[in-house]
Amino acid sequence: MKEIVFLDIETTGLEHYHKIFEVAIIGKDFVYEQLVQIPPEQMEFADPVALEITSFSERDFSGAITQRQLAIELADLLKNKIIVAHNVNFDCNMIEELLFNHGINYSFHNRKIDTIAIAFEHLSVLGLHSLSLSAIRTFFGWSQEHAHSALSDAKDVQRLYNKLARCTWLDRLFWRYRFVCTKLLKKLKTSLK
Repeated sequence: MKEIVFLDIETTGLEHYHKIFEVAIIGKDFVYEQLVQIPPEQMEFADPVALEITSFSERDFSGAITQRQLAIELADLLKNKIIVAHNVNFDCNMIEELLFNHGINYSFHNRKIDTIAIAFEHLSVLGLHSLSLSAIRTFFGWSQEHAHSALSDAKDVQRLYNKLARCTWLDRLFWRYRFVCTKLLKKLKTSLK
């Protein structure tokens, strides 16, 4: 059986010409975390909103690897792995673009699992309207600290996958009850102020 790995990337925007600047992969026996240099000429194409959301300016890129190094390492690390990510097509498309730009022939084919689809199946019926990782963290009461950093997001993808892949209807009932109670308590605290 192929190994499952949990992946997250942070990018300078959402378009194919934007660049990956951080990657985290959690495997059975390894954790890979890497910051990646962005060539200065590419920064003019960066999306300021994406840079702000990911706290790009606060990161220390002094030990970052090159885009080419990243391509070589990812081609090796992801070979014959099943990729699990939140919006997996985005992450895999950005990685395939990186590999293509550096002459590495690689395709993920159908070796990927999207935790958004799993969350839709299990959580939208409980009243969760947004399936963003941030909304899911709020729903479960998980910390938002370090959100939009690749390792933190990859850990929460792993946590979400493990939680939902094995849940029962009783789990879902409990989550819904806790979520509704939490919202009611917040409203009550607000009205008492």
